[in-house]
Amino acid sequence: MVYSLAPGISYGLSNGRAIVLDLVRDRYRLLSAELSETLARLENGLVAPEPIVASLAREGLISTAPGDRIAPVALERAAESALEIGPQAGRRAPTVFAVSSALLGTRAGLARRSLSQTVTRARACRDQQTNAQDDALAIVVAQKFAAVRAWVPVDRACMLESFSLNRMLVARRVVHDLVFGVRLAPFAAHAWVQTPSHVLSDRVERIAEFVPVFRL
Repeated sequence: MVYSLAPGISYGLSNGRAIVLDLVRDRYRLLSAELSETLARLENGLVAPEPIVASLAREGLISTAPGDRIAPVALERAAESALEIGPQAGRRAPTVFAVSSALLGTRAGLARRSLSQTVTRARACRDQQTNAQDDALAIVVAQKFAAVRAWVPVDRACMLESFSLNRMLVARRVVHDLVFGVRLAPFAAHAWVQTPSHVLSDRVERIAEFVPVFRL
């Protein structure tokens, strides 16, 4: 029998253990070594113990319905941060009004939608665009966003910053990743935006602490 990840399920690996994000239930979970090993066997097409497979299915982690392939989140780690290099000039840099509108609109959306609904909406907006890899423009947008952000009187939160920057990059059709990550000791969850070459919303050393468990 062929299994896929259940809807809303994604995961990363830390020392061989799977850290699961359940978007529907809006929660993180560290799987046991036994469950993690079974996921790995299913990923690689190997025979797995049926009772453990059944347990993963009962808990809503895998499904026989068509879905995403069972595999941990694959992410190319960016080596630099747009916030730690010299200012880049660009004619398509966002205005103060655009940055403020993105932050306020995103804050309103996060307040009335669940995490799952927010991700679904962000994915739909991105899928409607014809995107292109443009790291130079991504850096310009990220730097302008960071510069203007300091003057917008809205409390900072990684979800707000990430979805707001995502919104601005999608509007300019720039390819990028919005990532959720987890640190186990002590536990913390974080979100950031990056391209393959540059982190756009944070410092490189900051996100290095987190295991990616979701990628949009």
